[in-house]
Amino acid sequence: MYEYPKLFTGLGMMKEEYTIRLKAETKPFALTVPRKVPMPLYEETKNEITRMIKSGVTSPVDHPIDWCTPMVVTPSKVRVCVDLTKVNEYVQSENHPLLSVDLTLGKLAGAKYFTKLDANSGFGK
Repeated sequence: MYEYPKLFTGLGMMKEEYTIRLKAETKPFALTVPRKVPMPLYEETKNEITRMIKSGVTSPVDHPIDWCTPMVVTPSKVRVCVDLTKVNEYVQSENHPLLSVDLTLGKLAGAKYFTKLDANSGFGK
């Protein structure tokens, strides 16, 4: 990160729309009682949420919605996260097996040309 600062700046965003497939028996989950933010972290958390809204990371919701998951605040450096534990129970897992290192190295036998991997956009188009 410190050696190549230009590779780690800005927000990462998906360039294409993606649909998360849910199991057939899925029913929307909405948090009824929000988790409390500890008082010593309240102002800093409020400032972080304001920053996230201004930078387009999140947006306020002022109407009832079907899906609502709890917010979690990390205490060391205030970081606002979403607890997707309950939602993950309903997500239909996709299968994207990666080749083993042995198989990959075996395919390189006799290769003459190699290139660098751009890990910053390794799964992009």
